Amino acid sequence: MDLYILHAGISHPSPYFYNLEKELKQYPEINVIINPNLPTIPPRDKGIVYFNRLKRFYDSNDLNSSKDFLKKIDNLKEMGWKIVWTVHNFFPIDRDITAVDDYVVREFINRADLLFTLSEYMRKSIKENYGKEAINHSMGINDLSGIFDKEIIKLDEIPKNAILFSFVGNIYKYKLLNVLIDKFNKLETPNVYLLIAGPKAANQKVDLNITNKNIIVKDGFIGDSSWEIISERTTCFVCLYDLKLPAFKYGFFPSNIVKISSLKKMCLVPESEIIRELADQQSLIEYNFEDPKDFSNKIDYIIKNIDKIKLQEEKIKQKVYSWSKLTKIFVEGIKKLYE
Repeated sequence: MDLYILHAGISHPSPYFYNLEKELKQYPEINVIINPNLPTIPPRDKGIVYFNRLKRFYDSNDLNSSKDFLKKIDNLKEMGWKIVWTVHNFFPIDRDITAVDDYVVREFINRADLLFTLSEYMRKSIKENYGKEAINHSMGINDLSGIFDKEIIKLDEIPKNAILFSFVGNIYKYKLLNVLIDKFNKLETPNVYLLIAGPKAANQKVDLNITNKNIIVKDGFIGDSSWEIISERTTCFVCLYDLKLPAFKYGFFPSNIVKISSLKKMCLVPESEIIRELADQQSLIEYNFEDPKDFSNKIDYIIKNIDKIKLQEEKIKQKVYSWSKLTKIFVEGIKKLYE
């Protein structure tokens, strides 16, 4: 069976594809082809075209380009290809959503032979909003060693005994770093630090207006070795999400929650059913997204209750995530398309 994987084409190697490709080596009957472009010829025998993101295949401001894309999907199916999509997010998260995006997602879902999701929430959302069944293959803990560990982070500027809040991940506007930085700009506690570690998204203009010298920024992709160093020093991770983002109206997948959960660390997050599914409840300190003051209050609470936070951290149970299980479910699913 030919498995034609359409690489996301983002600015750094995709951990999802990197880990999936490694696991697929356990299935010699699957011939993996990785290419950013749609195939132009029929499969040799059985063939899957595997999508993860749709946005680069059409112009969100041009309905004709989306119709051209959907026509290409119809042609692929006529050639004998099966269309499979793992839904990470329904819509692009790095730009405004248009009526064209809505149209493409609905039409594409109706054409897909098989849909997968990374969470039960997203599986239910597809059924509720699009009337289609999907399979939740969940997520694995990404191996970010090797090609992802090109630069090892150093935290020499941060005292060993500091109270450290850490944000790790790609820097997008929807992650509300302006709210986080504004809070720490106003803090006058000398032993409290904020670490912001990760690359700025290429197409995002995010200005980090920093006035507090205790806010440390490390630009670049964070590999496993750097994650471990940060985790050892971190008192509490911080993951903010703009829950009102139009792209999130049917759900989203906060992948960093999975990574932080695997490290058995505390994390400050907005109250969300999506996040609660992915992380052990003991690891979450939740704030009310609808209350602008509650995020600030929770930061203050953590600073004043470090001993309680440490005791709670000891109770965290690691959720079971497995690339092996994900890939097994995925392979079983695509094989059934030909039974």
